[in-house]
Amino acid sequence: MQAIGNSTVVSGILIPLNEETKSEVTIKGNLFQAVGSSMALPDLLNANKISMNTLYEIYGALLQVIGNALQGLSGIMELQGKQGENIDFTGSWIQTVGAFIQAWVQSNNP
Repeated sequence: MQAIGNSTVVSGILIPLNEETKSEVTIKGNLFQAVGSSMALPDLLNANKISMNTLYEIYGALLQVIGNALQGLSGIMELQGKQGENIDFTGSWIQTVGAFIQAWVQSNNP
């Protein structure tokens, strides 16, 4: 699901579309990414023993959900003529931090 969202965002950038359609595709892609990140949470939360690595994975997934949701929200706001750049910027960084945390945990797991 996360990969579908990522691909959707990239296609919105690469395919020649009008600005409103590009925004709509990007919004949907960001929301797909948020759903994809949230799909990992039930497995992480159902672990018999929650280790520090599991906690980091939970935090990373939550940050990605929050970041991608903020990016989607900012796109919706911009389509409505409101300022959403700061929310998009913040969401991008939150999502990036979450991705780095999860990548770090994966690289430290044997």
